[in-house]
Formats: sequence, structure tokens, C-alpha cells
Amino acid sequence: MLRATLLGSGAAVWQVDRMSTITIPLPDEDLAFLRAYSEAQGISAEAFLAQQARNLRVQLQKPLQAEVAAASGIIAPEIDGRERHRAHLEEKHG
Repeated sequence: MLRATLLGSGAAVWQVDRMSTITIPLPDEDLAFLRAYSEAQGISAEAFLAQQARNLRVQLQKPLQAEVAAASGIIAPEIDGRERHRAHLEEKHG
């Protein structure tokens, strides 16, 4: 894709974004929905999917906030979750 960026002086800088193409098999009803939804958003189905992929990549690259990480239930690999849970149940109902 060729893009122009206007500079304050009025000059333009041309950039070429590298793009790849994929083929995605979709059921007819999903494709019809995608086309109708993206058209209602004022963009093509292809542009909508590209935007969603970009948004997902950006979102997944953000580090979790400390509060979210603490509440997410992520257990460190060195902790034996099953043994911890068994010990907890034994202590609780022991």
C-alpha cells in the first residue's frame, strides 16, 4: 500500500507498507454478516478484518496491569496448583 504523509512545509513523504494476502474460508452466512457489518461501518470487509487483527495484536502486546495480573488466577510454573488446592481443602475440611 502506498501512503503519503504531508509535512508541515506542504511536502509529502511517500511510504510503502508491506502487506500480505491470505484466504479465509467462511460459511456464506458469516461472510454475508461480515460484509453487511463492515459496510455499515463504512469500510470494506477486508479493511475491517485487517483493523481487527491490528487491534488484537496491539492489545495482546500491552502488559497486564498489576491488579489484573493479581486477579487473573495465573499461577507460577513452580507452584503445584493441584497439591496447593488439595492442602487447602484438607485444612479447610480437615
